[in-house]
Amino acid sequence: MIRIEGKDQVAIMKTLEHAENFGARFVYIETAKNNEALKQDQLSFFSTKAQANQHQFEQRAQDKYGEVLPVIAVKNHLDRRMDLENITRSPGAVVKDIYLDEKQQAFVERARVAITRETLAQELKDKGIKPDIKAFEQHLRNDEPSFVIRGYKKEDSQEKPYQITIAQNADRLFQIRAIEPVLQVEQSKRENIQSKQLGTVLRVDDAKEILHKLAEAKEQGHHFISFPARKEALSEKDITISKTPFEAWVKAAEQSTGKEQHLVKSIRVIEQELKPLVEQGQQKEVLMQKGERQKGQDLSR
Repeated sequence: MIRIEGKDQVAIMKTLEHAENFGARFVYIETAKNNEALKQDQLSFFSTKAQANQHQFEQRAQDKYGEVLPVIAVKNHLDRRMDLENITRSPGAVVKDIYLDEKQQAFVERARVAITRETLAQELKDKGIKPDIKAFEQHLRNDEPSFVIRGYKKEDSQEKPYQITIAQNADRLFQIRAIEPVLQVEQSKRENIQSKQLGTVLRVDDAKEILHKLAEAKEQGHHFISFPARKEALSEKDITISKTPFEAWVKAAEQSTGKEQHLVKSIRVIEQELKPLVEQGQQKEVLMQKGERQKGQDLSR
């Protein structure tokens, strides 16, 4: 059990909210010894679970222990405990310590992944689709906001490939967003690319429009953007341009709601990630077009 003193509760909650606004999705909480109270410097934040797990491994090598948890889960848990404390506290009384059961939270997260795996696997089975189980489970363990996997369905005595898009909603529930035949996806030039910086899966065309908007913004002296976190179909219309990080965070705060948080990133960082991904997507489209032309020539002979 991790103890948080009454005088530190608001500061720790603000630290969690600040980290989440900057794109952190996981927190490593160093376990205190002898029931010592949690301090802010015992929190380390990461954008991916893989990074957080690597940090945990490195700390164990130094005989230090802690737990990796989703920022939003810790924040919501502490928020409920603080609300309960405020409701039950007598006027003028000292704020009591609250406790975070990190082991229970870790168990809840493992159960969440297990239940999701069974639920989605059954949903795909009902549709006659066999997913790439290894990739599917890896994405779930990494708790990724959205991802794409391959699956196969028997049609006309043949195993035909399908592309399955899965994403988390605002309540962190994994849902199947789309199931599309791979051939149909390629023919319609709707190749998906996954952006870790934007936290979503993008169509190549949408990514190109975003890059075009960012290039124009840079010419006008803008260097930062704000955008909704974990949105499943992000487009250039969802992006707000700003000249300074302060201006961007003000706009992000104004646009954020209880269900949808807005993040801030620099244009340079987004361009560095999207440009090579778009080029790869375009190369795949060219190869696909050549393949179609070759098939046409073969059929005409």
